[in-house]
Amino acid sequence: MDKDIGVTPLLNPDEGYSPKKKHNTKETFCTLWMILSMITFVLFGIVLTCCMFLSTRLEGFTTKIIDNYEEKLPSQYLIPQNASVIPKNQQSRGSCWIFSTIGYLESSYRAYGLRHNLLNSTEYVQFSEQAYGKLIFEYCQKHKEIPICNYGGMGINQTSDGSVEFIYYLGDYAKNIILPTSVCNYYPERGEGEFHCNDEELPKIMATNPLNFTIKNIKTMYSVNEIKQTMYEHKSPISYGLATVQKAYYFECNEQNPQYKEKVCTECEFPCYAAASGEYIRDDSKAKTCCSRVGMAAYSNDGIFDLHGEVMGSGGHAMIIVGWNDEFRVDRENTKYIEIQENSNNRDEFGNKEYNSVKGGFIIKNSWGNAGHSMAYWMQNISEANEAIICPLTQSVKNWGPVDIECLKEKKTYKECGFGRIRHVGIEKKTLLGGTKLQCRITSNETSDVLKMSLLGFEPCSHRDANEYIYSLVGIQSDNEEDETTSLNLKNDIPKLSDTQRIFYIAKIKLNEDNNTIDSVEEIKTNMTTLNMLEKVFKPMADEDVQNSIHCGYYFQPYSTIRFLVSDYKAWGYESYAFSYMDIEWDKKSYLKGNEDNIDYQWIKNSTVNYEYPQFDGPFGNLLNSN
Repeated sequence: MDKDIGVTPLLNPDEGYSPKKKHNTKETFCTLWMILSMITFVLFGIVLTCCMFLSTRLEGFTTKIIDNYEEKLPSQYLIPQNASVIPKNQQSRGSCWIFSTIGYLESSYRAYGLRHNLLNSTEYVQFSEQAYGKLIFEYCQKHKEIPICNYGGMGINQTSDGSVEFIYYLGDYAKNIILPTSVCNYYPERGEGEFHCNDEELPKIMATNPLNFTIKNIKTMYSVNEIKQTMYEHKSPISYGLATVQKAYYFECNEQNPQYKEKVCTECEFPCYAAASGEYIRDDSKAKTCCSRVGMAAYSNDGIFDLHGEVMGSGGHAMIIVGWNDEFRVDRENTKYIEIQENSNNRDEFGNKEYNSVKGGFIIKNSWGNAGHSMAYWMQNISEANEAIICPLTQSVKNWGPVDIECLKEKKTYKECGFGRIRHVGIEKKTLLGGTKLQCRITSNETSDVLKMSLLGFEPCSHRDANEYIYSLVGIQSDNEEDETTSLNLKNDIPKLSDTQRIFYIAKIKLNEDNNTIDSVEEIKTNMTTLNMLEKVFKPMADEDVQNSIHCGYYFQPYSTIRFLVSDYKAWGYESYAFSYMDIEWDKKSYLKGNEDNIDYQWIKNSTVNYEYPQFDGPFGNLLNSN
């Protein structure tokens, strides 16, 4: 490069400029050209150096941000105890968004109060979902010019189908409609009751209501990483609003299918081979096989919201994210037919059980009562034995003990035939021995029960005399000689025409009056079904159904499911469902402390409960504190 632009000759006095030489126009021109070339080269070098330096700095700057991001976010995180949220029950109303809003405000109120020494460490003040739903509805009837007042239920005279973010758009009016829960009772059913709350006294209560706050700003997110970053930065829960979809199941149109003679089967609306897995075609024929399609809820009684395979649209749901765990694993069980040993117990070595596990997800406070696990369980910092005390989850099929059918046929007692299983559940540590006694979830509508139970895979539960018997899942115990271990599995088959469904074996038992010795026993196969479907067919007998405590009500949702729903499912006419953080500042006069004798604070006093995280004396110990 130097040779081409003439730099070297200028630096060599033998060949360069000399004042003794006679100048001419040509030499002057060449000299000027070389000087300009040198200046250009120097400037080019300066620019190039600056660019290289800037590039290096930018690269380092970007790397620094990423590294800090990874260092700041732990693999497991739970909001501080001072921001904890107590689960409640919306029951049959579509008021999940109201419960999510109120839960978020309760968390904010508690965190602010504890930071400023306005609450005791175990005090938790509850706000009224009933009042909020009624008052925001009434406000929207008079302010249709506000977009939120034409969204969801607000536009069709219902309190259903709203959004947590509504409260932000109410501006200063928001503080007028947040009242203590003792003001009025919650109406659990849809209908006229949605619009009432201590109607005669309510105007006076609102006028003297001490609760006062300001929503300073709102941040809305749509990605998993941003949700985690914001939650960690502000030590706050994040409101959750997302689509809920159903898992699609296909059932062959045969005489066992209650829709066999309906249009879906007669016109073959769903050719089986067109289903998502591509496994739906008879092995012995190339003829088209027809199926009916059924959508089932994408959550289990074990507290997991998950999706895999084909899904069907359903609706939306609002909750509150209270933490995450990157290490928690969710096993997705997929089955396909493989020629296997007859009567196999479905162990992995037979090759007929496939797991597609995913790791990591959010811990979410739901509004379906105390169904679900504790926060500590999803954080993996509590033992299974401890969890069974506070959250027995006796409605979950994963906690239903199977029975030994051959033992029962020998007319041994029911307790003897449960593979020696022992489980201590509930605050009182009730002991459950052996298999789980189940009964059918039948109703007074026989026609409806026949359709439901047939689709769910166990038509015998639709019979009117079904609950004259008890039922139990049948298990098989296998010994592994190599590692000298024993495994207990549910007895089941995988049919050739199968997606995620299997055929399970059920013991139908008639007990004697002592409720333990066997009068008769029969082994029955289900039709194609799933474990989650069986939760809708059966429920534990009353003496084995132990209720969860106030510490339960939290669910888990894998990140992959969150990302799928955010990208593929939109809200009704709006951009997308959302996750939001609101920065809320409370007036210190909103707290009972120092105002105990003020009559205006009676509703707050009556809405205050005691709440603290459960503490155990070791993994097999007792609960040291109880609400």
